[in-house]
Amino acid sequence: MPKSAKLRRSPQQDRGIESRDKILAGAKKVLSQEVTVKLSMRKISRASGVGLSTIYDYFPSKSSVLHTLLEERLKLKLQIFDRTIEESSSKEKLSEFIDHYLERMREEDFWSVYDMGLEQAAQNDNGLQALMDWYEAETIDRYVRALRLAGSTWPEAELRTVALYLLSVWAKFGPDRMGVNADSNPKLMEKLVRVTFSAVLKEVLS
Repeated sequence: MPKSAKLRRSPQQDRGIESRDKILAGAKKVLSQEVTVKLSMRKISRASGVGLSTIYDYFPSKSSVLHTLLEERLKLKLQIFDRTIEESSSKEKLSEFIDHYLERMREEDFWSVYDMGLEQAAQNDNGLQALMDWYEAETIDRYVRALRLAGSTWPEAELRTVALYLLSVWAKFGPDRMGVNADSNPKLMEKLVRVTFSAVLKEVLS
């Protein structure tokens, strides 16, 4: 896994932990306003009610704040994936994976303006992009293990290609992309994603 965000110091006492949590909550608030909003330390200070000097006591840069938030979000995604795939490990249940996964992701409010803001920030920051690359590699490994446990006899390399394809479909047409194109039909798009996943799984497990 890529290195965690560089912090000036980690809070040890309750007051410090509270300040750090306020800073991160303020950053989330700013990113949740609209996708086009650019994060800055001053905006974080206004939204969190924490002074700039205190923010810099913990986070040396805006990138370190974004890194902390993105790492937290990606780890939660993997936890949801693990929890859902564990319940869908058999060939019969794996077809239900996408439905349960979508449901649990919505419960955690994924695909929000906040998540789109984090994604946009990652495109312009090498450190954040490294986190995204790590997440993609971890997800591919998880797909391959799940398909193997469900009984697929396909070679490892081909299963990795399948996993990469499913990730690509998700990245292009998943729920977080539905609002990007004004002409898209969200319900139809989601239905097509489900159909694609089901068709691919049927082929790989046949």
